[in-house]
Amino acid sequence: MNDASRQVFVVCNPVAGQSQVDQIYAALKQRFSPPDWSLETYETTGKEDVSAISRDACQRGVSLVIAAGGDGTVVNVANGLIKTATPLGI
Repeated sequence: MNDASRQVFVVCNPVAGQSQVDQIYAALKQRFSPPDWSLETYETTGKEDVSAISRDACQRGVSLVIAAGGDGTVVNVANGLIKTATPLGI
């Protein structure tokens, strides 16, 4: 599905918090599933610019960006959404 108006971009830090990554992905896939939604995920490594990655997703026209991780992940994703109309899910 290429309909950007219904695309969700998830930034996941697999080593943050106490949640299991598989459980996070299962919940996201259950809520944001085709044909209504397109789900794209990005797992952080700790070496990338998460703000820039989130900003790029906004520029591509995603409908929602979700930060799945700890405080640092949330802050970096939120910084990428500054001055955009794209909502942030946590």
